[in-house]
Amino acid sequence: LWHHIPLLDMRPFYCLLRDRQEQRLFSFNGEALTHRLMDIASPLLLATSGLGDSLVHPYRESLFARLLSHHPDRETQRQFHHHHDPRHPAQSVMMMRDDARTVSITSYNVQVSTASIDYFDMDGSTVQAQLRLRNAKESLYAS
Repeated sequence: LWHHIPLLDMRPFYCLLRDRQEQRLFSFNGEALTHRLMDIASPLLLATSGLGDSLVHPYRESLFARLLSHHPDRETQRQFHHHHDPRHPAQSVMMMRDDARTVSITSYNVQVSTASIDYFDMDGSTVQAQLRLRNAKESLYAS
């Protein structure tokens, strides 16, 4: 798949692919694509920022650990992604700087026979879609 994508035209990114048995993290640093197998049982934090990953990661990692120590569930994940601290707007997960801000959050939940997509726009729009999987190898249809 990756050899069909013009990576050198892209900015650095992470791409996490996961199924029930494993998760694989692909990282592109602007020059080379690497990947590694990740422990599927452990919570995973990926934090990137145009401000500088090293400037936001410690703040977000601390928040992540603090939230997960109480209740590691989907609601905690939602709280993490919607977190904004006015004292640290640039480091917040829902970040805000003079030159940039988080504009939306999209979350996916894929189960054996259903998949849901929740899109939250910072301007107040929320869209939810529920999909039922008939045969994952053939197609999916909206309900």
